[in-house]
Amino acid sequence: MFRKTVATVLSGQGLVTEAAAQLGHADESTTRKFYVQMPSTAPDVSHALEILIRADELSIEPAAEPSQHLETTDYTE
Repeated sequence: MFRKTVATVLSGQGLVTEAAAQLGHADESTTRKFYVQMPSTAPDVSHALEILIRADELSIEPAAEPSQHLETTDYTE
């Protein structure tokens, strides 16, 4: 576990080469692949969620998805 922490902290500072050397790896790719832990982040959707919550509080129907507003034209006639 300590090895992953070292690799992750050094990598976060742009020091992957140094992390690989510290861990005794001949190739940085080994360090990146097995030791550097990438943070899992999600996009900030708080604004959309706030709209949804406010709509629920006001008993308002949230706006439909844009794809539901598309009208189709039948050109087969």
